[in-house]
This record gives sequence, structure tokens and C-alpha cells, in this order.
Amino acid sequence: MSVAVHSIKPIKIDKPGTLWSMHGKPVFKEMFDNAREIHSEGMFKPKHGDVLLLHGGGDIWPGFYGEKPISQCLTKSISIRDISERRVAEAAIEQGIPIIGICRGAQWCCILAGGSLFQHVNGHDTDHQIKTDDDQIFWTPQAHHQMMRTFMTCHEAIAWSHPAAISDVYLVGEGALPVEEWEQGWEIEVVFFPTVTGLGFQGHPDWAYNQQKTKPFYGYCQTQIEKWILGR
Repeated sequence: MSVAVHSIKPIKIDKPGTLWSMHGKPVFKEMFDNAREIHSEGMFKPKHGDVLLLHGGGDIWPGFYGEKPISQCLTKSISIRDISERRVAEAAIEQGIPIIGICRGAQWCCILAGGSLFQHVNGHDTDHQIKTDDDQIFWTPQAHHQMMRTFMTCHEAIAWSHPAAISDVYLVGEGALPVEEWEQGWEIEVVFFPTVTGLGFQGHPDWAYNQQKTKPFYGYCQTQIEKWILGR
């Protein structure tokens, strides 16, 4: 089956290489600029030093991580976007191109690294705090009802939040999953997946840029990209 990809954009950055952006606008507008549209999957020709950016969006079809959609899952069938993003992300991994994932994009990184998703969570439609591995606290914009389930992957957690402050419900398979069965009750918010060279942000640094309360998170994300992606 041939699938056209209509939203792959190469965005020149201020260091050697190109940021290939799938779907949506560039999220780090101070660093990445001059986007232009590419109209076919065949135009995705990354080179050494390039990065693939996967943006936020709707839920990912659970079939990609071997599960059937539960009733609370908002995505009951596969979409063209699911197929195209999976195909381009796999091509990036095969060619050693790093991935930056924002929200849905972070969830893709988790799946591609061998993990799965909580098919439904609540309490993540508003800003909340995260704590980093060096004990910094940031407010992050959030708007998701699926979430990374990382425990089956090789990963390095960089920042997290505790569900007690958010009153979450976690649903996987056919029912609720007790918090104590995963990640010792902590939600992974920023994570690096070494097997796919993927850096995932569950929150939205693109939204944080224009909000006083959350703008420090934007700067924090820049430093993590420098460390884990551009600095490699």
C-alpha cells in the first residue's frame, strides 16, 4: 500500500542539519525556522545530523502496540496519519536519525522503543507540575488522554509527575491498572529512549512559549534537546 505523506517539512536549524517536521507548525520557533511543505514520502531524505520532529495530535491506534481499543479509547481504527508517521519514524530509526516527540510524538517514541500506552487517562487536560531529575519544578501545558507506558522499554526518565496531584484513572487492556503496578506510581513526563534515539516530551513546550507560568518549561526543553539530541 502506498501512503502519501502531506506534512513533512524540512526546517533549517542554527546547527548543521535539518529538522524534518511531521504535521503541524514548528514548535521551537526561536531555533527552527523557514519551513516549507514536502508533498510525498519519497521526499524524506534525511542526512547525518538531521532530526525528525513528531508533533502532537489525536490518539494513536492501539493496534500498533498489540492491543484492541477499549471502550474509553477515542481511536477505534487505524488512520492515514498513524500509518505515515509510523513509516517515516521507522525510516528515521533505520538511518540513525534522532527523533523529538511532542505529546503524541512522545507516545510514538515509546511505542517504537517497544513500550505501550495507557489507552485512556483523565486529569491531563490542564497545566500541572513536573519534577526533573535535578530537582527542578516546572509547570507544563498538558492536553492528552493517552499516555506513555514505558516500563517495557529501555529508557532514561528525565522528569515526572505524581498522579496523586492529578487524580488520574489509568486504563489499559480491559480495565483500570492499579498505580502501584507501574513506575512506582510516578508518571514519566520527559524521557529519552536510547534504542530509537528518541526524546519524548509528554507536555507541550510549543504552548509553553507564550504563557508566563509555563514558559520556563520551554527553556528547559531547549536544554534537553541540546543535551540528548543536538549534542550527540
